[in-house]
Amino acid sequence: MQSGGSETAAPPVLSVRNLRKTFGDLEVLKRASFDIYQKEVVGIIGASGSGKSTLLRCLNLLETPTDGTIDLQGERFGFRQRSEGEMTLLSASEIARQRAKTGMVFQSFNLWPHRSVLENVIEGLIIVKRIPRPEAQEIGVRLLEKVGLKDKIDSYPARLSGGQQQRVGIARALAMDPAILLLDEPTSALDPELVGEVLNVIGELAEEGMTMIIVTHEMRFAHEACDRVIFLHEGLIADDGPPSYIFGPCASERTQAFVARYVSRHAGDSMPRKSEIR
Repeated sequence: MQSGGSETAAPPVLSVRNLRKTFGDLEVLKRASFDIYQKEVVGIIGASGSGKSTLLRCLNLLETPTDGTIDLQGERFGFRQRSEGEMTLLSASEIARQRAKTGMVFQSFNLWPHRSVLENVIEGLIIVKRIPRPEAQEIGVRLLEKVGLKDKIDSYPARLSGGQQQRVGIARALAMDPAILLLDEPTSALDPELVGEVLNVIGELAEEGMTMIIVTHEMRFAHEACDRVIFLHEGLIADDGPPSYIFGPCASERTQAFVARYVSRHAGDSMPRKSEIR
């Protein structure tokens, strides 16, 4: 397996070691270890059931890991080590403080239907960061303009397309000024004609240097927009490297087989140029 990482001497933004997650007797994640560096865009690919979404949810403690450690900006995430070596879960308020450093974009949008677009974006600023409403509204309007939705600030989610709802979700995650943005298959719930508008926003964030982990089934996007790709197979990191490696002839047999299955399903497609995505 080719190792990921960065040549820079700067410490990683996120460091994961031996991360495990079990549900009863089922081991979904099996000792995953990797580092994510500032401004990296890392794609996570793999078959359904390989543990991709579970991994992402463990990274901000929407799922509590069974074992292993997560360090975010040099701070142990979610747990405190007692003097005798035992790890104990932090309080809900401490976890909320840490979780604010990780922006989460869900595949099913998770917007509040009874609140306007602007209210969805600024809720965390007011409740978690305790920013005064006028200041929070200024931030919210700026971010909605960034994702192309300034004209929808007073609309409600039911009046938006799926692509627009997902862009609101991205603005909401960005509002917390996270150290890292986690995106869980952000286009999987969208009609094909709406996928591009969301990928374009993500591509623009990548160009601006946003650190991101993106669980995706869009192989073309992973190939062209990601600096690095992690391939999960049955809960294991089977491969980790730049797209030229993951989608090339030197990747592991498992990786090549997975990519080949994708290519066979999309035989008429070609990999897009970066200018077509970003």
